[in-house]
Amino acid sequence: MVEASPDVMAGSWIAAGEKLLQVVDPRGAKVEAYVDEAGLQRLSAGSVGVFIPDAPERSRVACAAAVVDAVQLGELDQRAVASVYGGGIPAKQGADGRVLPLQPTFRVRLEDCDLSAAPGAEIAGVAVLHGERVSLAVQGWRRLVAIWQREAGF
Repeated sequence: MVEASPDVMAGSWIAAGEKLLQVVDPRGAKVEAYVDEAGLQRLSAGSVGVFIPDAPERSRVACAAAVVDAVQLGELDQRAVASVYGGGIPAKQGADGRVLPLQPTFRVRLEDCDLSAAPGAEIAGVAVLHGERVSLAVQGWRRLVAIWQREAGF
């Protein structure tokens, strides 16, 4: 355990969804990254990447074995990545408080990270993922097909 909420004491009431503590697995760090539809087409299982923390005093963390979710996210669990909270993913806050992405967004999990450089707690940053190279013509064609499929209801 690396972090515990100082407001939680024996016998106190807590709100649903309140963060109580943070547990770190000593066997390795994991990175959750988010990509758009165009980025997803360039990635495959086994892609490698580097996590660059927002904190300048932290060093880069090299990771491997990307697991790419095949289904787009309906909501963002990590609020810090949403544009309404200063993140880079265009999102809006729903009436029920959920944070909803405004464009197709997919989660990529990086594992087998370098333990020597991994932070001991959850930290925000940017993941640079290595995917296959695609020409601008192919990217444009894929985008046109995706728009056609979306508008046609496929």
